[in-house]
Amino acid sequence: MTLIYGLTSHTDSKARRLVLASLPERMAVKSLELDVTSDCNLRCVYCYKKNHYPVSLPKRTAFDAIVWFVHASGYEKDIAVYFMGGEPLLQFELLKKLIPFGIRRAKEHGKRLHFSVTTNCTLVDDSIIDFFKQWNVGFHTSIDGIPAVQNYNRPSCDGKQSSEKVEKAIPFILAYRPGTCARATILPENLDHMFENYLYFRSMGYTSIAMVPGETQLWDKVSFGKYEKALNKIADHWKNELREGTHIWNFFFTMPFQGRYRKKRSKFACGAGLGLISIDSFGNIWPCTRWDSHFSQEWHTWKLGNIYEGFSEQARDYFIEGNEPDKRCEKCVAKIVCSGGCHACNFDATGKINKNHPNSCKLLKIQSKIAIKLYDELYEEKNPLFMQFYCPEEWKKMNGGEESQTPITGETKHECEFPTT
Repeated sequence: MTLIYGLTSHTDSKARRLVLASLPERMAVKSLELDVTSDCNLRCVYCYKKNHYPVSLPKRTAFDAIVWFVHASGYEKDIAVYFMGGEPLLQFELLKKLIPFGIRRAKEHGKRLHFSVTTNCTLVDDSIIDFFKQWNVGFHTSIDGIPAVQNYNRPSCDGKQSSEKVEKAIPFILAYRPGTCARATILPENLDHMFENYLYFRSMGYTSIAMVPGETQLWDKVSFGKYEKALNKIADHWKNELREGTHIWNFFFTMPFQGRYRKKRSKFACGAGLGLISIDSFGNIWPCTRWDSHFSQEWHTWKLGNIYEGFSEQARDYFIEGNEPDKRCEKCVAKIVCSGGCHACNFDATGKINKNHPNSCKLLKIQSKIAIKLYDELYEEKNPLFMQFYCPEEWKKMNGGEESQTPITGETKHECEFPTT
């Protein structure tokens, strides 16, 4: 058996067969991140896969992964596959075969299978939009902001600018899927444009926005100051739009709001290793797609198995048990928001999946302080749109136990919610 970076190669894939022992026993899988290729037509400066050997998902493994997922989802009726990369649309010919197959196979088992693609938008054309419409496939768009930021962060392989192609594609994507998320990475070197980037996304028509700090080890006192200033501007803009009747799904505030509403932290930072599982080009099973790009033995400690070999319940135990709060964090402003941070990011930065990098803690404290203040202000005034989205039980009581019949401007199915179980 041939090995590449410690992973089984494709040379024997035709001889391999799915095994019953590869199905998880303790918890059904609701969502699958299928890593269809590690190849990409961009060279993002922060990409955690940029220095790795490019491999693509073989057709046989792709179809086997869908069959595995349908069975691993147990009694769940609504399940989802997210195509990841690299750039998944480099594998569009495979997706055209895989999506109809998956929908048919799921239907045979009484399930509804939904598909979505995380894309850099540069390859989107009429044929892709038409196919996605036919099969109701969703988009999750990776875009970092105004052209200057986009071109710095996300240049093409040949060094050329990517912003023009992205700007052409976005209107067609949003016309088809208005709730599509703009997922942006914030780097210290372009913090001066952070608020400008947010306004740029709104001007393009995005109503779902997730701007996430990256390369956190490189942040410093100056960076934190700029981040807090920009985030306060975003909070004011978001609040004003809400008061005018438009709700924007905003990563900065939604999860802190949930913690404030519950008055306690969640044990889980996300759904990785729980209801969410990832499968790579070799049939390996991981907690999420962030893990399958690392090939050292240390990362393999957290591999959950292989669809052709078996499943490790022991490796999954940690993710199911969740992160208990650290006693040192009892007085932290983020204590009802923080769930221990992204396991993969933690491991990358500190070598431990349950230990945040100090800069990540600092960033979350800034975010939490601003979000909690915003929550309290809107809760005090009982803003109806705020109450409906973030205090649903109280909203029902305010309306005599009935759901509101009042149409809401900008009420859109947002497609950047992160599964937690």
